Amino acid sequence: MPKKTKALLSLLSFETEKLEERIQKLLREKELLNKKIRETKLEKLVVNLKHEKEEIEERLESLKQEKEEVTSHREVVGIIGDLKCPKGFQCHRSEYKVLCKAGVNGNPNSLHCFEEEPNDCIFSLSYRD
Repeated sequence: MPKKTKALLSLLSFETEKLEERIQKLLREKELLNKKIRETKLEKLVVNLKHEKEEIEERLESLKQEKEEVTSHREVVGIIGDLKCPKGFQCHRSEYKVLCKAGVNGNPNSLHCFEEEPNDCIFSLSYRD
């Protein structure tokens, strides 16, 4: 084989090795990039899940408060249903849509109306469940 052909074959062989090394290097870089992409996707997923968890916890707290409000409302409705007002005060006439200022004054089982004559409107808070 002529020297020139040998030199060309040697040069082609060298270039082929360099290209194969370059291909292997690019494949390794591709694998690293794919790994980073997967990690980034997982990190985003974790962040999204944490955010979703916070939203669910907030909703649960809201539902808990709503449940407490409903329970309190039911108790109030139970109390109101048992109340009778011999004086026909404003709160009773409006079916308790317009509420007067009232509170416990001394005896924790009695509700006193503070807008009417003192001691004229006292309701017992002991009722049956």
